[in-house]
Amino acid sequence: MQSISDRAPVCTSSQRTFRRRSRGMSLRLTALAMLVLAVAGSAIGEATAEEDEYDRARAQHPELFKVYYDENVLEYCGLLTNESARGFGMRRDDLLAARPLSEEEVRQVRVAGAIAADKAYSSHGLAQIAWCKGEGMEAFNRFVERYRATPYGTQRQAE
Repeated sequence: MQSISDRAPVCTSSQRTFRRRSRGMSLRLTALAMLVLAVAGSAIGEATAEEDEYDRARAQHPELFKVYYDENVLEYCGLLTNESARGFGMRRDDLLAARPLSEEEVRQVRVAGAIAADKAYSSHGLAQIAWCKGEGMEAFNRFVERYRATPYGTQRQAE
């Protein structure tokens, strides 16, 4: 005589339906997860390609990158004045006169500088004020000094 625990479980029709649906749902979720991973993987590949383009621009033109980065820092920190903006333009023009670049190369370096400044601003969190007082003021002073080294800047100082 078999005890209740030795008997094979008896499945009702609704239990079998539930198991089939669960298996089907599991397969659909697996397929959906694979699709999401494939799409995410291609998006990551595209982002890496974009980052590589700007990383190359940064590596190939470090001085121009720094000028664009500093100009973006001035904007984030509210330090972009007439003198600092003109000093930025003069420094940028000095570098481009010494080593001319195509419009596309300049765009890539400019965007790389903006990306780096945005990341730096975001990563400083509550220390953004200290970042602006340090790195922002250094950039400001460099640009203003460049502007004031010209006859235009000297005239303005005399006023």
